[in-house]
Amino acid sequence: AFDTTDITLELAQCNKVQQTYLVSRIDRAVDDPDSYWEEYRAELEKAGIDKVIECYQKQVDEFIASKN
Repeated sequence: AFDTTDITLELAQCNKVQQTYLVSRIDRAVDDPDSYWEEYRAELEKAGIDKVIECYQKQVDEFIASKN
């Protein structure tokens, strides 16, 4: 199981962004999916997605190293 202790805030912020964009996309037709994606990605970056990815990757790497 992943330890999310160090990224609790970032996970909450990313989940909020995800829910906002999921609902927004369903509620309105997106004329330009590429710009919509860029906007979504930028909001995830502000929310801390890179720290989340880094934390998960570190734990995966540590797990793999412990199996060797």
